[in-house]
Amino acid sequence: MTKICYLLFIGLLFCCTQCESSETRLDSDNYENSAERVEILVRAIKTFSPIKDTEFELFNVNGFNGRSLSIPGASSWDYKFVIKVDTADVYKWCDGMTEVSASIDSIGWTKDITQHRKANWQTSGTPRYYERTGEGVKMIVYYKDGILFKKVTAN
Repeated sequence: MTKICYLLFIGLLFCCTQCESSETRLDSDNYENSAERVEILVRAIKTFSPIKDTEFELFNVNGFNGRSLSIPGASSWDYKFVIKVDTADVYKWCDGMTEVSASIDSIGWTKDITQHRKANWQTSGTPRYYERTGEGVKMIVYYKDGILFKKVTAN
């Protein structure tokens, strides 16, 4: 009986260690180098073209390390990011989305994620707004600048 209790304790300790080692939040403010920021984001999202620079605030209740041996919780995430891509690639990010009126979402979150390096995210022209209906995906696109703000949420 003692051996069984000991093994259960070790297993529980291992599981808790795995759960705590999984980061649930990633913030680009913690990375000064654009190449490092891009590398972190590319591991967390589906990409449609090369990314030149990014800022992000990502939350995923199940974490980002992809190595957890514990049973995952319910899926819940809130990804907010901005990317800079080649202007010729912008259309690739809009494929499958529907253009909508500007009132789809408050743009306050776009200012929050670019606060740390405002100079990198200067835009010109009028943005276009997109969403993937029923999937919690919204995007603000500056075609002329190759800058896309994207918000993806699921509860």
